[in-house]
Amino acid sequence: MNLLTSTSNENIISLINQGGALNGILLGLQIIILALGIYYLINIGNRHVEDGERLIFSKTVIIKFIIAVLAVLFFIYIYKSFLMVRTVTLSILVAAMLAYFLNPMVKSVRKRLKISETLAILTVFLIVVLIFLILGFTVFPKTISDIKNLIIKFPEYYEQTLKSINEFLSQYEILKGINLDNKLIVDNLSKIYKTQTANAGNFLLASAKNVMSFVFSLVLTPIFAFYFLKDKEQIKNRFKGLLPESKKERLLRLFSNIHDDMTKYVIGKIKMAIFVGFATFIMLLILGVEFSFVIGIITCVADIIPYVGPLMGLVPAFVFGFIESPIKALWILIMYLFLQWVENNIVGPKILSEETGFHPIVVLFLLVLGASLFGFLGMILAVPIALVIKTVYNEYIVNKNN
Repeated sequence: MNLLTSTSNENIISLINQGGALNGILLGLQIIILALGIYYLINIGNRHVEDGERLIFSKTVIIKFIIAVLAVLFFIYIYKSFLMVRTVTLSILVAAMLAYFLNPMVKSVRKRLKISETLAILTVFLIVVLIFLILGFTVFPKTISDIKNLIIKFPEYYEQTLKSINEFLSQYEILKGINLDNKLIVDNLSKIYKTQTANAGNFLLASAKNVMSFVFSLVLTPIFAFYFLKDKEQIKNRFKGLLPESKKERLLRLFSNIHDDMTKYVIGKIKMAIFVGFATFIMLLILGVEFSFVIGIITCVADIIPYVGPLMGLVPAFVFGFIESPIKALWILIMYLFLQWVENNIVGPKILSEETGFHPIVVLFLLVLGASLFGFLGMILAVPIALVIKTVYNEYIVNKNN
């Protein structure tokens, strides 16, 4: 019976994977058909306007666009289908970002200490390791201690939460019929547990693969980062050599603008994250909320994801506050709303200087799109990638029209 169940599960997973591939192919075909349709509609429209007002799109541009779309879809399919490809790709991306941010420090160390570039890179790596070790002996123990206490006290908090919710509901006539039955919840959780136990083997196998992937990535990332830093001039020169001479000056200006915008955005986000994390910790400490230090760190790290990140800190803080009293939970909610208002209206514009210029709805759309394609990393990179696209658009469309 177990063998039949396992075989059935494998068949279902196979069908899901095939369905995902089929959806990707259908999406690619839709984009290609849409591009061809727009191309021929433009040609039809051009017949009824004067020469100076016609939109010119050559077949070569359309073919290049189709090839680019197919290449992107193929990469996404390969990325989602093979764990090793995902691991190596993420390692390269993280290493490139790490090298990008560590490069100014490497230049500074090399200039001050008058040492070779290789020694400067190794010195910077050593400084980074020392920073993590210092955090490991100072911040991390407190964080781990709070997390352990949270796990130990979780059953108590669970009971208190149910009790607080039931007491809150009983205060209102319209809500008196609602009651959270502890036994019913436990029974439902038991059913879920029994259902999932049958797939425990698959879960453990997937977990083992993820752990191996993480370890592999942890080894690859600093190696890639080292060679990106060491050979950056060669990489730059080879890249410049690929640029056509007629467009080299404009493209280099474009890359310089992207570099400036990205640097301002990232540094601004780091400053904002530190401010929000520290302010959250202080405010929760004043309100007497337990595990305020851990929640402050969670909020700081999660703040790199616009709009969505702060909620990851609000939820545990609100729950812990509600356990003590609904009034405290209300104060926590007010505190978070105030903090978000300060971040978005005072600190944000001042630090970022409104570099992105994206409407909040656009940002949320980008986050959803990034998460659907590349998960958590997609949410982090969605806005920076959109910022790059915006810079390219300004250079080639806006400046051209002006």
